[in-house]
Amino acid sequence: MKPQSKANPKRRRTVLQVKNATWRDRIRDLVERTHLLWGAMVTLGFVVLLSVIANSSRKQPLIAVGQVMTQTHTVRQGFTYRTRR
Repeated sequence: MKPQSKANPKRRRTVLQVKNATWRDRIRDLVERTHLLWGAMVTLGFVVLLSVIANSSRKQPLIAVGQVMTQTHTVRQGFTYRTRR
């Protein structure tokens, strides 16, 4: 009688290597992986959302608590500095 191995023969997996796969085949294989596609869509959505938030926050000036601003304008402020020797 032959001793049985620990591995279940019904659960064995076979790994095939395709050496001459075209770019079309490789892209199709990537698209067929749904978890990869979902991950890319979630990442793209996150980047778009952050871009919209960052763009909209740049347009709004910071106002201190209790301060009411009716107009905004940009003013250049001069300053002087000294170098140490």
